[in-house]
Amino acid sequence: MFIDDGTGEVLVDLPEDGGLNLEQAEWKVEAGDDPPEEIRTYVENEPALDLPDGIDIGPLSTGERRRYLEGTLEPGEDVYLLGTARETEAGWDNREYVIDEPTSDDDFILSDKSETTLVEEGRSSGFVFLAAGALMIAIGLASLVSPFLSI
Repeated sequence: MFIDDGTGEVLVDLPEDGGLNLEQAEWKVEAGDDPPEEIRTYVENEPALDLPDGIDIGPLSTGERRRYLEGTLEPGEDVYLLGTARETEAGWDNREYVIDEPTSDDDFILSDKSETTLVEEGRSSGFVFLAAGALMIAIGLASLVSPFLSI
């Protein structure tokens, strides 16, 4: 895809390990339910996927529950891009660039969210991991010390 920052267009080629962070629509399909038409069409066009089988018997249902997520970039939509640009051969002394590699810190992000929103998401997930780690340390210390407290 091409991205235009107002000064010109640049080709963006998402690397295999690149981060695509988009606002997403979500569909949940319970066991035995028929998925919406969008999901049915998607699954029919993806050879590696199939629709889950399920049986409803009164209040009981068997089969898989699935969750489908879809994120899209619309033409003209504002995006945030973090990656490394490299020069490519354009011929006739022209220069063209492509952004297809991560930064020196191994970051590559293409998102329809703002930089501020992405930073806030990173902070909040960091606090969750920090709290979970502190809880695990507290549980480990309590289990280590508890035999000595019962003496």
